[in-house]
Amino acid sequence: SSGTMQRPLPYAVVLARVVATELQTWPEDRLGSAAFVPRDPGELVTRLRLATFVPEVRDEALLRWGFWGLRQGSEKGALDRLNEIGQTADTYVDYLRHLFRGRALDRSDKHAEALDAYRMAVLAEPRAQTARLALASALASGNDRQDAFVALGRALSDATDVLADPWFMYGAADQRFWPARITELRQAVRR
Repeated sequence: SSGTMQRPLPYAVVLARVVATELQTWPEDRLGSAAFVPRDPGELVTRLRLATFVPEVRDEALLRWGFWGLRQGSEKGALDRLNEIGQTADTYVDYLRHLFRGRALDRSDKHAEALDAYRMAVLAEPRAQTARLALASALASGNDRQDAFVALGRALSDATDVLADPWFMYGAADQRFWPARITELRQAVRR
């Protein structure tokens, strides 16, 4: 109603709306529907912008906005957003920020900076395969074949847990919180 003040959305809902909108911007048909039409990207940008004002999801909103820029071919826009993310204890956000920065820097022909970003991603989540493979590829493209082979060997030999790689969880967004939420619910039920 027009005269009542609306309650702010819980931060999980803000993030869920961003992710749902983002997934609908992918150009390929993920559901097998001939009538698939990607959502207007303007709606995604609006939701991302609004989510940056919610402290609990700000960094992830900036991360997803940066990835959106990368998907759109705007490496500068991607880097601007990704560089806004501060220090974080969230391995998921930290890893993906560096992985996406590496990709944007690679595309911007900033080879040394891209290598540094990929190395930071590997440090953030050493078990993740995607950053190790990106690092190996960047090393090989820079004619550093020996280090590329070492990085590739590590990526393949350490790839024991696919779900350890945050990139594989990107589309699921807050699914990474489910184990903690289930534990919280169990504790609440026992009280």
